[in-house]
Amino acid sequence: HLSPPSGADPSLTPACPRSSVYDGEEHGRFMEKLEARIRNHDREIEKMCNFHYQGFVDSITELLKVRAEAQKLKNQVTDTNRKLQNEGKEVSDGCRCRLQQRNISATVDKLTLCLPVLEMYSKLREQMKSKR
Repeated sequence: HLSPPSGADPSLTPACPRSSVYDGEEHGRFMEKLEARIRNHDREIEKMCNFHYQGFVDSITELLKVRAEAQKLKNQVTDTNRKLQNEGKEVSDGCRCRLQQRNISATVDKLTLCLPVLEMYSKLREQMKSKR
């Protein structure tokens, strides 16, 4: 009598030597047990696959939601960036305009200071012309 391999399922190991499995009734019983065991394993595999498949489907659904939310967020960031760029341009233009106004005002002030000198120069030229 041969002993079953270690870790073997006792329901799959017949009580007779392996050489006699193919003889008579033992072969039929062995095949029935084997087929029952295969069906049982198939059911277990199907349960596991169904369980994991549902998790996979749930994960894909969640990823699609995340992708949609990420696209919305990207659009919002793009829109905010565009608005910020426009506002920044307006601020920059305002700063440039104020600088020009200050420069113009400073120039007018300097020319105003020079005006008496220019008036004196003009009178001097007239006097020089008239003395000739």
